[in-house]
Amino acid sequence: MNIGFDLDGVLYDWHDVVYRYCVNNCNYTGSFSQFWKDYNSFSDNKKLNFETTPIFFSKKIPSPSMIRFLTDVAKDNTIFYITARKKEVHSATINYLERYKFPCTENLIFAEDKAIYIKLLDIDIFVDDFPTTLDSIGNSADTYLFARPWNESICHDYNCINSIEELRGKIL
Repeated sequence: MNIGFDLDGVLYDWHDVVYRYCVNNCNYTGSFSQFWKDYNSFSDNKKLNFETTPIFFSKKIPSPSMIRFLTDVAKDNTIFYITARKKEVHSATINYLERYKFPCTENLIFAEDKAIYIKLLDIDIFVDDFPTTLDSIGNSADTYLFARPWNESICHDYNCINSIEELRGKIL
């Protein structure tokens, strides 16, 4: 099978890194959930800074259990990482995946429109934290919504998972 994963919000907790930065350096005092509700009200320049600064994409250490799971999946399947990360952080992304020994790093794809690649690569299962991405895929793949505060009100409308390891029985 071909298995696809989004990075930010699924395999990499970029959202937590940005939130903690704002708590520690910008005097933000709200909760994680509130921060992400407030995020769209930030200036475009501030958001662009968060989305193009490499350190925000390499600071979080992946859990050993997630790396083990991905390694197990890659034994009999092909993994694709499909992300909408901006070009300014492509090198940081590649270095991160290689440093932490993610399997199948040669299958890293940077794309604003993930659905095109999911269809072209015949992805069987895809995991993302944004329902609009999953909606754009349609019936091209079995999709799973990774539960996050910004999608909790609609999680019941999707195959929702709280951790990557929940896919173990569906893939292995």
